[in-house]
Amino acid sequence: MGVGCGVNALRNQTARPAAKEATVNIDKVEALKRDFPGLLRTEVGVGDGWEPLVRRALQEIDDLRRRLKKEAADVLDLHVTTIKEKWGGLRIYWRHAERRYGPDQAPPTAVPPDLLAEASAVITPLLNELEEESYSACERCGTHEEVTTAGGWRQTLCSACRERRGR
Repeated sequence: MGVGCGVNALRNQTARPAAKEATVNIDKVEALKRDFPGLLRTEVGVGDGWEPLVRRALQEIDDLRRRLKKEAADVLDLHVTTIKEKWGGLRIYWRHAERRYGPDQAPPTAVPPDLLAEASAVITPLLNELEEESYSACERCGTHEEVTTAGGWRQTLCSACRERRGR
């Protein structure tokens, strides 16, 4: 079989509905990765209109991460694992891990549970707030005018972007 043939290739092709096209500006994604090194460990799967929301989330998580790292002796590894659109809204998922060390290095100190609780108490409401804000901002252009969440593949767009898209 050639490249891209077979059942898995067919599944991959049919798993992505044609209605949702990528509108991500690669330069903006690279700028986010440069601005937040080590924090963004995923691709950005949302349109440019939500870039300010994504940037705000990354900035606040990065600020928290820097502060907590000082208290946790640099063993806390907060990072963003997923940035995507789901049901017409912005979803950003994060996680924490203790850094892994090699066999010739000292074992890490456990991250104090109160620091993890603090991280969750800051990040979870922030991401919930940004998700709510995303429903009133066009995913493509960022405007807040005439924005609706609709379509078979639910997408939050302004009337102009929806019209240009033909839906």
